[in-house]
Amino acid sequence: LGTLKVNAIGMHNVRNALAACAVGLCLGMEFNQIAEGLKLYDGVRRRLEVRGEYEGIVVVEDYAHHPTEIESVLEAVSWVKPTRVLCVFQPHLYSRTQYFYDRFARVLTRTDRAIVTDVYPAREEPMPGVDSTLIVDAARKQGGQVELVRDMNAVPSLLAPDLKPGDLVLVLGAGNINRIGPAILEELRGRR
Repeated sequence: LGTLKVNAIGMHNVRNALAACAVGLCLGMEFNQIAEGLKLYDGVRRRLEVRGEYEGIVVVEDYAHHPTEIESVLEAVSWVKPTRVLCVFQPHLYSRTQYFYDRFARVLTRTDRAIVTDVYPAREEPMPGVDSTLIVDAARKQGGQVELVRDMNAVPSLLAPDLKPGDLVLVLGAGNINRIGPAILEELRGRR
């Protein structure tokens, strides 16, 4: 039928584009119309959204709040071959943290450095014995460079001095973690 081009990286986005094409064809759309639409697609807010770049350091935000989503994000950013991938992750929900802490730990150990903040509770009350230390402790046991910084607002000043050109900073989570992407960029601009 032809070639599809999409302005997104990662196999999950390739699969999504192919699925959208298949649905369009099933609905009777012309392939060229589908291809043109996919070429114009510029992504979704908080999904691999580039928040900014400063002196070769790129800050990207993603709504990923499940281990499989984080794996997909890491696979996608590997396409751009960053020098290092540094991740700031805010767990979302105590129940999800309790259930997936080991899988979160496993996927975060694939980054060059990961910072985990406090759990964003959303609709849940705290659960006894469940917090971000579950993820951090499990990741350290697996040999990961993962640290706990409970207050997400402290992350920009702690992370910025370690950043170098070629680094990609991922800000991940479904809570209010999206507030720190701009703060990381601001901290970088102020470190001159």
